[in-house]
Amino acid sequence: MSWTTDPQEELFDVLTPDGKPTGQAAARGVVHRLGLWHAAFHLWIAWPEQEDIMVLLQRRSMTKDTMAGRIDVSVGGHFRTGEYDPRRLRQEDDREPILRELSEELGLHSNPHDLRWVGTRWSVHREQGIEDCEIQELFLWVSSGPPNEVTPDPREVAQLLVVPLSMLADLLAEAVPSAEACVLWEGTGRIPRDSKARVTLADLVPGRRGYWQAMLTVIEAAVLGWALPVLTLRSRDMGEEPRV
Repeated sequence: MSWTTDPQEELFDVLTPDGKPTGQAAARGVVHRLGLWHAAFHLWIAWPEQEDIMVLLQRRSMTKDTMAGRIDVSVGGHFRTGEYDPRRLRQEDDREPILRELSEELGLHSNPHDLRWVGTRWSVHREQGIEDCEIQELFLWVSSGPPNEVTPDPREVAQLLVVPLSMLADLLAEAVPSAEACVLWEGTGRIPRDSKARVTLADLVPGRRGYWQAMLTVIEAAVLGWALPVLTLRSRDMGEEPRV
């Protein structure tokens, strides 16, 4: 994949389908080509604003090796070899991989205790020449307001968008054809900050509607101070529907 800026030689631990280490490691390109299970994470960033909740989304750069150009969660990344320890991650003992990716991908910094683990998702995504099988640890950061300064890596991110949770929920439910987003950052510099953009279902990463709907419920509960459910989400490719 000479066209991608993702380092294909980066080593990931190979996992069993239930998330246990096999003791083997493989390069990113091999893992994606052979459909080997490996560990990743998603970090959702949201904040209250007036009568709604705002959600930060990113459009993936066109040089990503999977789902290039699609709108995705706030931050996503892989655990490098030796980093994946679910127990420590869930107990706030070690959030360094998430903080590292937050800094590298968006140029943002957070207190590790502000990142709340909210569940685990098994994901299978297929596209030409790729079978991406991930066990994703899910995190949420409810900030006090929008980030003031972002310096995304254009190799990773093409655009940052802010979408009201209520409009995103309507879009996922197909109650509206599109949702209005505010452009927080745009990699080419052609679109001014705070300009508006329309987001459709076709813009989003494919196959994640149930997951996103479940996460919006978690985000709303967190902002309102309610008890949070722990999500266990399994891909349809594994014969199961998302569940809370």
